[in-house]
Amino acid sequence: MVPVYALDSLFGMTLRDYAIGFSVFRECYESFALYSFFQYLVVCLGGKQILADMMRAQPQVEHTSPCSCWMQNWPMGPAFLQYTSVGILQYVPIKLLCSLVAFITGLAGCYGAGTFESDVAYPYISFVVNCSQCWALYCLVLFYLGTHKELEARGVQPVGKFAAIKLIIFFTWWQSLSIALAVHFKVIRAEYFVTCTKENEIDCWTIDEISESLNDVIICGEMLFFALGACCAGSRRRPRECRR
Repeated sequence: MVPVYALDSLFGMTLRDYAIGFSVFRECYESFALYSFFQYLVVCLGGKQILADMMRAQPQVEHTSPCSCWMQNWPMGPAFLQYTSVGILQYVPIKLLCSLVAFITGLAGCYGAGTFESDVAYPYISFVVNCSQCWALYCLVLFYLGTHKELEARGVQPVGKFAAIKLIIFFTWWQSLSIALAVHFKVIRAEYFVTCTKENEIDCWTIDEISESLNDVIICGEMLFFALGACCAGSRRRPRECRR
């Protein structure tokens, strides 16, 4: 994930005319990475059938607030595995669909990246993706709480892998959303970065391009630290059940 994110951000920053395409590619790869990580955990635990039977003997995992106010606890066993699996993997088709809508609206000129206006697609797509991400993250935490003892017993270091993979996906998304909000409320302004005159008007950047490129610059720098974290998380020898 680290080289893919770093190269994608670099190309999106230097090739501004194709920035929307690189952004969509990165978002599609996020879906693939989340799906692969979840399948990795399931394989390490022996497969869905063995995992479902194993969960019957696990202590009940309770919902946390505010979900506990309106949701009943999911029974441990096949039901718990089904609910958490659907909750985690729903992010994959939703993110792919939103990426497709973003690409089409970007070509049509009505995407409005970083713009929170009612006549562009960006705020609606951001709302849907953010809700999907939050639910996927919540279900992934529940899945971890229900399986962490078995994962540790099989030699899997779930916390390190969880942080290395999920922080890249969710942190970079919320970071881009925070930058867009800062631009919307004029905390970040175009004059902070470039001053346009008649002589260099052709080289002027719009505020949307500045916000997208600023996010790409930050991601390029952050990937160094994420690379170190990923190396530490993957330095331990993988358990036999997870080898390919």
